[in-house]
Amino acid sequence: MKAMATPLLALALAGCSLAPVYERPAAPVPDAYGAPAADGQAAMPQDWRAYFNDPALQAWIDAALRNNRNLRVAALRIQEARALYGVQQADRLPAIDGAAEFSRGRAVEPGQPRMPVADRYRAAVGIAAFELDFFGRVKSLSDAALSRYLASEEAHRAATLSLVSETATAYFNQR
Repeated sequence: MKAMATPLLALALAGCSLAPVYERPAAPVPDAYGAPAADGQAAMPQDWRAYFNDPALQAWIDAALRNNRNLRVAALRIQEARALYGVQQADRLPAIDGAAEFSRGRAVEPGQPRMPVADRYRAAVGIAAFELDFFGRVKSLSDAALSRYLASEEAHRAATLSLVSETATAYFNQR
């Protein structure tokens, strides 16, 4: 009975999580503005060239997208968040450590004739570290890292859209 109590207790605790259930809040904008298209993307297409047919304006927008430092930083933030998510995701798996060694030698003893060559092999494998996620701490950290990664992608899209609109606005004001 005692042998069964420990695994049953571990199984019962594994089902416990202290993380609250996320409920997405209602958007503070009318449905017409916040509704995604049928394919799940934003209502506005990603190709801004469909909106701006003027070749001069397209050249200005291309130059702005190519040379804007803030947009480059936003793209680098996406890579950083993706890497941090990968690191956090790795914490959910056990860290396995392994080592192998080979040595060849001859024992030298005074007064003995030539000793035979001895080969020595050694290998070791083990679990270096693993945290049992009884209360969902590691999963919550992984979910938070994923959310930061997705938020950085959306921030990059927003920065791109803002740069395109500001360049077009400045172009039309100049005209």
